[in-house]
Amino acid sequence: MLRLRRARPEDGAAIHTVHAAAIRVGCRAHYAPDEIEAWAGRLGPWSYTADVGRLDVLVAEETLRVVGFGALDADAAEVSAVYVDPGVGRRGVGGRLLRALETIARLRGLAQGRLDSSLNAVPFYAALGWRRERDSVRTFAGGPDIACVAMTKELPTARLAIHDETPAAVAPIHAVECLAFERAGEADLVDRLRAEDALAISLTAELDGAVIGHVAFSPVVVSDPSIRVLGLGPVAVRPEYQQCAVGGRLIEEGLARARERGIDAAVVLGHPNYYPRFGFVAARAFGLHYPGPVPDEAFMAAELVPGALACAAGPVHYHPAFSTV
Repeated sequence: MLRLRRARPEDGAAIHTVHAAAIRVGCRAHYAPDEIEAWAGRLGPWSYTADVGRLDVLVAEETLRVVGFGALDADAAEVSAVYVDPGVGRRGVGGRLLRALETIARLRGLAQGRLDSSLNAVPFYAALGWRRERDSVRTFAGGPDIACVAMTKELPTARLAIHDETPAAVAPIHAVECLAFERAGEADLVDRLRAEDALAISLTAELDGAVIGHVAFSPVVVSDPSIRVLGLGPVAVRPEYQQCAVGGRLIEEGLARARERGIDAAVVLGHPNYYPRFGFVAARAFGLHYPGPVPDEAFMAAELVPGALACAAGPVHYHPAFSTV
């Protein structure tokens, strides 16, 4: 099954293999052999390290093998690459990558995209709504200059909608959780919490009618049972749309709804560099601890009502459904 995900620095060799093959096979009818070899020969596995950290780079993966990649430079509003392994050509891989890059561009607030298409790829982009603007040249450091076609596309405004879970969203939620974590554990956890009527808050992020993210909050118990506390998690976003603030929107909306419902505090087990932006601090500041072997700084709490955790010191107990994750 084909899946899209964010590229990682260690994908450099696999991306290079796809890129060089796509140039040498896919472009040979439109460029001279010396142009193709100079173009492909300038690349190496190291060529992509900086891009993975600076751009939105996606890979298409099939049975754990990278079969395509694409890149968006949001600052320049430019799709800078869409390349597919010739062995999987005409199977929709390039289209999946391009549409995902367009969606990322929309989530980043871009109203128009641009790209320089190689001559062989112009029909591909045109079929997906890109408009030919002019003949152009792509200049590479040290040469050669490659003839190409400048193309643009108007992008509709991204209206990300946050909704309470509905029965129709149950299957898409399960799929998003599986994709985000690359396993079924978190998806099964959400299913168990739902079956136990323990999903205090369950929200979906939807774009163009499709669920692309989900967050769950479930009740936890602290030393004073009169203090109403929710545990945040799991939170999941489709891998290709991670780092586009979708998860943040879900968390912010979930915490806002918790406040509206009179919840006193929330706890989360997660990355200590991510959750403080939502008001979380190390739970030890309130005398709280997670009753298990986790890094102290990874267990955090946020008071939704000032002073609510003043008398809550002690272990925090999650719903029994978590014991089988």
